[in-house]
Amino acid sequence: MKYQDICIGTVFAALGVGIFILAGGYSGQGLSYYGPSLFPQVVCGLLIFSSFILVVQAARGHSLPKVDSINGSGFMRLLAALGVCGIYLYCVNYLGFVIATCVFLYALMTLLGARSYPKRIFGSLATTLAVWSLFRFLLYAPLPEGVFPFSF
Repeated sequence: MKYQDICIGTVFAALGVGIFILAGGYSGQGLSYYGPSLFPQVVCGLLIFSSFILVVQAARGHSLPKVDSINGSGFMRLLAALGVCGIYLYCVNYLGFVIATCVFLYALMTLLGARSYPKRIFGSLATTLAVWSLFRFLLYAPLPEGVFPFSF
């Protein structure tokens, strides 16, 4: 796994650097002192840092052993999760961010095996409201409101 970890870490670090440079070209001023390049560059910085840690750990011999692979049922769940993501991306403009994201997270948790109804409901609501608050009050970025005027 050492060789694979070094290769994957290097590829993702290069991808992070490329996207960081690309995002630096975003022009314009946001509603506050930072512009539209802030969020992508922060995420790319975290990707580059994580990739660097992966390469260093692999070079030091601390790679995890290969213990599992994707089987048929796992691959089908992966495809189903990607399908749910595609449906979410299509519906978010019509239903609005809050409603579509709550339904999306609930469906994804169900698909991935969460059994407790209260945990699924509370988890999807809490996560949606936390992300909405982050974009609304910290990033000042608009999210899709959809056709329902009562949505946040």
